[in-house]
Order: sequence, then C-alpha cells, then structure tokens
Amino acid sequence: MKASGYNRGVRWLLRILLNLLTLLSLLLCIAATVLWVRSAWVEDRIVWGDGYDRSSLMSKYGQILWADYEVLRYGSMSRSRDWKREFMSIRAEGDRYDEPLPAMRDVGYTVYQIPPGIGVARYNPPKDSRYFAIIVPTWLIAAAAALLPTVRGVGYLRRRRRQKEAGMCVACGYDLRATPERCPECGAMAELK
Repeated sequence: MKASGYNRGVRWLLRILLNLLTLLSLLLCIAATVLWVRSAWVEDRIVWGDGYDRSSLMSKYGQILWADYEVLRYGSMSRSRDWKREFMSIRAEGDRYDEPLPAMRDVGYTVYQIPPGIGVARYNPPKDSRYFAIIVPTWLIAAAAALLPTVRGVGYLRRRRRQKEAGMCVACGYDLRATPERCPECGAMAELK
C-alpha cells in the first residue's frame, strides 16, 4: 500500500523539523562546551530588569546560575519602568555558586541540592522580597544537548552500513544487485567492500 501525498508531506516536514532540532541541539552543545571551558577563567553575567525586579544569568567555574529577585512594594509606591540590560565579563574569583548553598539554609533560604552540583534556592519572607535561583553544571547542559545529535549520528551510520551490506545504494537505497558498479537511480558509484 502506497503512502498518500499528505502523509509523505507530513513525513517530509517532520524530517526537516527533526534535522533543525538536531542542528540546534548540536549548536547548544558546542556553545555550552565553549562556555564550560571559558568559565574556568572568566565570569560572564547578563543582568536585566529594574530596581525592583531583576533577573540574571551567570556562568563561573563550570556552573550556570539563573537568579530572579523581586522587591515587593505595597501602597502608593510606584514601580520604576527604567529597565536596564547589562552584559559583563570579569575575572572569575570567589566561591563556586553551589558552595554557599548550605550557609543560605541557615539564614532562612529553602535550599534543594541534587548530588551532581544542581541546586535550587528560594527565599520568600513576608512582604519583603522574593529570591529564586537555579544552579546547573555546564557539563550537564552540554551532555543533554549532545544526546540527540549522537543518537541520530549513530542511527545514520548503522543504516548506511546495513544498506551497504544488503547491496543497496547508500545514497538513495536502490537495489544494486543487477548493477553493482553504479546506481541506475541516482548515478552514484557503488562503494567497494
């Protein structure tokens, strides 16, 4: 039974989207690896927000920290609409992001730590301010981003080897038993075993 044109078009679109997702995942893996190596010497910070609501993304010593801080104001005080964005690169000094987490627990923060360096800190005193932070090792982001390209690459190599062993064209999949030198469908030269 032949697939209808609609199904063929949907499969083609899904293949394009999966290839795009694989490419983006590979680029994220490369960027995370570069950031991981760079973070041994340089601390990068991206900060955005106003005086009352500020978020930041920081990288230092192989860790990425995302923090959100909000000062809660009540009554007639108005919020500043003067939003600022800053990017800083400074020399990496001081503690790793996950080292002060146990001390933060002693001063009222709710802290969750998972063994490979992942941490979550939350502080929410009444009517004052709110703080939330997530700490993730950069190697974990790089490994997660490398998973899809690795699986797709291994699958491609296995499929290519099976086609070659079955006497099929590795370019288009055409059966080459009748013409083992050149594929009559796409014109590709057969690879020697």
